[in-house]
Amino acid sequence: MANSQRGLTTMKPTRIIIISAVLLFAITAIALAQQNPAQKPSDVLSLFFRNHLDRILSPIGQRVPVPLPHARVAELREKFADQWSKAPDVDKPMYQAAVAVCDALLAAMDERQKAIASLQGSAAVHGPSDLGAHRKDIPTRGTRADAQLAGLELQREGHEEQNRKQEAAQNDNFFNMQLKANWSQRAAQLRQNINTLYSRERDAERSTQQAPAAGAAPAADTISLDKPIQVKVKYGMATIPAGTTLPVVSRANGVVVQYMGENVLLPP
Repeated sequence: MANSQRGLTTMKPTRIIIISAVLLFAITAIALAQQNPAQKPSDVLSLFFRNHLDRILSPIGQRVPVPLPHARVAELREKFADQWSKAPDVDKPMYQAAVAVCDALLAAMDERQKAIASLQGSAAVHGPSDLGAHRKDIPTRGTRADAQLAGLELQREGHEEQNRKQEAAQNDNFFNMQLKANWSQRAAQLRQNINTLYSRERDAERSTQQAPAAGAAPAADTISLDKPIQVKVKYGMATIPAGTTLPVVSRANGVVVQYMGENVLLPP
C-alpha cells in the first residue's frame, strides 16, 4: 500500500509537468499566430511590386537580358485562386481582385517578350546596301585613259555603296528607336492598369474589414420610425420625428425604447 502511494506521489508531479508543457505550447502557438497573422493579398503584391515591377516594365533593347518572374506570378495566381475558392463570401472579392492583378502582370510580361522579339527581328534584317550597284572592273587592255576612267568609276561606286550602308543603318536605327519608344509608352499604360487593379484589390480588403462592423449594427435590437410619434416623457410629451432609429430596451409589455436618456413606451 505504501509503495502504491509513493507511485501516485511520483506520478502527480509528472502529470503536472506534462500538462504545464501542453499549456505552454498552446499559449506559444496562439501568441505566434497573433504576431504573424495571415498576409493579406495586398501585402504580398506590394512586396512583389517592389522587387519586380520596374524590371517587368523597364526599357527594352538592353545589353543584359532582364529576367522575368513568370514562375513567381503563376505561383501567386494559383495561391490566390485557391484562397478565392475556399474563402467565405465576404472575403472572395479581394482574392478575385488579386487574381486579376496577377493576370495583368502575366499579360505585361507577354507583351514585353513580343516587343523584344520584334526588336531582335528588325536587327536581324537590314536593307540591301548594294541595290542597283554595278561594279566596273579595270580593263586589262586599253589605253591609260580607259584605266583612269575605270578607276574613277570604282571609286564612285565605293562612295555610293558606303552612302547606301549608312542610309540603311540610319533606317534600322530609326525603326529600332521607334520600337523602343512604342514599348515605353505601352509600359506606362500597363503600369497604370496594374496600379488600378491593385487599388481595387485594396478597396476589396477594406470592404472586407468593414463588413463585420456594418453587419453588427442590425444585430442590436433597434427600431426605426416610419412616421412621427408622440411619446410621454418625464416633463410632458415629445414628438419623435420619422426616420429616427432608437434602441429597444424591452418588448415585454409593449415596445420600450431609449430616447433622450429616458426609457419611453411607444404607442401601439
